[in-house]
Amino acid sequence: MKKREQYATEATAETKCSDWLKLLDGSPGRRPLPSLSNAILVVIDLQRLFLDPSSPAFLPAWPGIEPRVRALLDLFRAARRPVVWTRHVDPHGESGKVIAHFGGKPMPADDALTAFVQGWQPGPRDGIALKSRYSAWTAPELRARMRPDSVPVFAGVTTHRCILATAVEAASRDRICVVAADACATSSERLHIAALHVLSNGLCHVASVSEIAAALSRDSGVGIRHSTFGIRTSGGRQ
Repeated sequence: MKKREQYATEATAETKCSDWLKLLDGSPGRRPLPSLSNAILVVIDLQRLFLDPSSPAFLPAWPGIEPRVRALLDLFRAARRPVVWTRHVDPHGESGKVIAHFGGKPMPADDALTAFVQGWQPGPRDGIALKSRYSAWTAPELRARMRPDSVPVFAGVTTHRCILATAVEAASRDRICVVAADACATSSERLHIAALHVLSNGLCHVASVSEIAAALSRDSGVGIRHSTFGIRTSGGRQ
């Protein structure tokens, strides 16, 4: 297995995201964002397995994008928009066939590494959706939270697997969705960029947290002050 990369840090995340989005210029997913008046934030797999530095599967890019995931979560709560957290667990202690075939390990519910990482817990009004496949759309709890006009905004890990798989399934169900490019992480920048290219070419919108913040403020009617959350909105094109 190739070494996991710390391809973004808190200091470089904004510049990195700008570079990623420039690579997507002209793609369908960089069109202006749809109305986010009915947006729902889906926070995917913020679990110890991926985000705890003591875990063998820790993603070194996580500390760099963590503040941007936090900002996105705070923005949605300020706008009084719903939030759903996914948690990947294998109810019978066995991985799905595809995950197992390609070397994935089981994630039983009683394994401490399947818990949400320290400092990240769903709020009392947030939903929790348990999944055992890459796509979060397989979770009944997530589908139950979706209204016909809901626009899911995806953040979390990993960009090239669970984020991508969820967006593909959402698109196959005629659901317009958004991926926050700088609020997702995976094991390498190459995989992250490759996933963003796929996502932005006919599957969903790809935007920065600052662009999503501007659109959410515009459409929610709450008057969010973006600077409150430490994310600048200058330079956004949405």
